[in-house]
Amino acid sequence: MKEVIKGEFLFRKLTLQDCSVVRRMVCDFFLPHSPLMKIFQVAPREVDKFYMEKVAILLKDGTSAGCFHVPSGEAACLALCGILTKGDTAHPSVEKTNGCSPAFKSMIRFWNVLEGDLFTTLGAEKIFFKDVGVVLPRYAKFGLFSQLDTYTNCMTEEAECEYVVADLLSAYSQKVGKKHGHKILREISYADYVDPETGKKPDMTLSPHHLTAQVAYQKLPITAKSNL
Repeated sequence: MKEVIKGEFLFRKLTLQDCSVVRRMVCDFFLPHSPLMKIFQVAPREVDKFYMEKVAILLKDGTSAGCFHVPSGEAACLALCGILTKGDTAHPSVEKTNGCSPAFKSMIRFWNVLEGDLFTTLGAEKIFFKDVGVVLPRYAKFGLFSQLDTYTNCMTEEAECEYVVADLLSAYSQKVGKKHGHKILREISYADYVDPETGKKPDMTLSPHHLTAQVAYQKLPITAKSNL
């Protein structure tokens, strides 16, 4: 995927050389606002460790992208993505979370329930999964994340994936997904969710503005072209 320049902004693939910048943005601007971390009351330290490891894996895959403000060189927004093949899951199963806290395991169970078996549901062989999206607040009004979303969609051509899938966990990400024509595969109301193991419900007083979680998809032709 070639770099694209639009005005003062550069869109390009992310590499392992971007790791420190990406980790800092995820820790400082994504995790503190994540509804899941709040309503399941997962300790920030535990979530940070989980995502620091995930960032390195996704960057190594070469399937993530960023938008950079050219005059300052600053990263304005990022989209961390990965490729899933049959047998893969976007998030670890609870069986692979030994040593993690009960709160972290509850969050993982929610993800597992939300996503289910993506490959069986979609009849897919290979899925381009959009894992994390983050925008620096000072660039939030430039529409950059929507443009970056289009850029990452075009990366499916290189990855030879028909389906793009994303977890839309907040009202903001759901708005972007709807704008880009993502179809809802499954939706869960946070207030109605009951943990299948503990029988407990998430604490909605900690994140009252985000009402549902969605797993959404978009089927794209492999020959998709960028509209940037």
